[in-house]
Amino acid sequence: MKKTSRTFKRFAALTSASLLAACMVAPMAMTSNAAEDVKTSITITDPQTNASKSYKAYQLLTASVDTTGEENAYTYAVNPTFRPILKEIAKVSEEETDNAKIDEAILTYIEGLSSTTGTNTGTMRTFADAVYNKILENDIQTETTTTTGSFTGIDQGYYLIAQDTVTGQVDTTSSLVMVDTAGDTALTVTVKKDYPKFDKLIGDICDDAKEIPSEWNASIYDWGTDADHDKCKLDAVPFRLVATLPSDYASYNHYTLSFHDDLQNDVFGDYTIKDVYIADASGTKLKSLTSADYNFDKECTANHSTHGDGCDFVLTIEDLKDYEEAVAGGKVIVEYTAPFTANTKLGSQGNWNTGLLEYSNNPYNSGSGEADNTTSTTPEVSVVAFTYEVVINKIKASDKSELAGAAFKLEKKVNGSYVLVKEFTLEDNLTTFTFSGLDDGTYKLTETKVPAGYNGIDPIEFTVTADHSDQELTVLNGTPLVDDAISFTAKIDEDESSLTANVENNSGSELPSTGGIGTTVFYLGGGAMVAVAGVYLISKKRMKNTQE
Repeated sequence: MKKTSRTFKRFAALTSASLLAACMVAPMAMTSNAAEDVKTSITITDPQTNASKSYKAYQLLTASVDTTGEENAYTYAVNPTFRPILKEIAKVSEEETDNAKIDEAILTYIEGLSSTTGTNTGTMRTFADAVYNKILENDIQTETTTTTGSFTGIDQGYYLIAQDTVTGQVDTTSSLVMVDTAGDTALTVTVKKDYPKFDKLIGDICDDAKEIPSEWNASIYDWGTDADHDKCKLDAVPFRLVATLPSDYASYNHYTLSFHDDLQNDVFGDYTIKDVYIADASGTKLKSLTSADYNFDKECTANHSTHGDGCDFVLTIEDLKDYEEAVAGGKVIVEYTAPFTANTKLGSQGNWNTGLLEYSNNPYNSGSGEADNTTSTTPEVSVVAFTYEVVINKIKASDKSELAGAAFKLEKKVNGSYVLVKEFTLEDNLTTFTFSGLDDGTYKLTETKVPAGYNGIDPIEFTVTADHSDQELTVLNGTPLVDDAISFTAKIDEDESSLTANVENNSGSELPSTGGIGTTVFYLGGGAMVAVAGVYLISKKRMKNTQE
């Protein structure tokens, strides 16, 4: 039992999987006044409404309280049940056998503990983790339990309260609560929990604005929740899955992360994993992971997605604690691409992709895939990709009627040069040419076959621009690089996002023929020349005779 003039710090410290937040209150001086048996009640408030309310309370220290003086006076003593593990954690010499000295050392050790700030692990949290792990290791039982979150009529003391089960599935973790009840008859503490954050992002880029390298380079993209892309396989849609590790990550001996991803049914083709890596809090890569560092399941069957058809893959890192680069507040990032298919949707609803993160939720289980490893998931996060079409109608300039016998090709500017998007031939026998699956950028339309009897057009260069934000397409425009070269009409609805334009052909000028005005001109011109020549010859002959 410790009775001294030193101030003993009272804590109401809260944890998320042992996240300890020490709440300092006014100190109580320890006096020698007579002790009174004062009971107390503790109510645990858990902000995770879907989490378990099953808690166990372990009285590490007893507290005797005297209410007869001007201030409540209290005296702490180590509970003999926990003396062996507290002695070990406080690093009291194994040779020390005097319980009074052991308890003095334990109390002094606890007085010197610090709380947790942000992602910096305080010694109080480390202490709580160590105590609970030892309790589990030594199978120390307690009769003080609750399934309602409230302890009523318990003895005064210094308690470690542990959430012993985690039943919630979304955004749930276990918790520890360190509570000093001395002098209080009722306490309410709110569990401060933490869990990993999950973000799913899609990369956006204008192909003629940035150079697209042959090797994967995520930095060329603008990452957000929506983007537009084309169906060209060279321009497969890029995705990024980001897990941000919780502030209590250090509490875990093992930590499992599983990225679940769902591509919208029939919209995206075969995906390709581009990069998996551990990064710091800013996203800077610290360590690349290879396929040997994670499990990859293409046959997942989970159905968690609002927009997709279930699950396309699960990428699991069995034990992230194997990598020293992974720390609280740091990130684990997965990047991959998937091309559009012929079934890609063109409407304003876009093409969706959804993911979520599964993670270890209890640092006091193995956390490495054994039977006692429990996991929870984050809420699902979705991104959307838009794509558009350009429709060219071939018409006569004279009466605006359809004109057959033409063929067109469309090219897109990529890395400063035009590459073919699609080409129609004369055999297609079309008057309407639809180029489907385009995104923003610069394009060139070329008439490769001109209808008989008509003049061709010069190639037309134009840009496609769009506005999309908050996962909604709002504006679509087509603008020629040469004024009035072409005029587009935009249409945006649930089923279609398109730009339509008419391309007119004028009939060719007819060449002159025999019997027309052209030959008459030539005949008249020829007669005049003969007459002039005759006059010249006659005049020249007269001049000669005169000279003779």
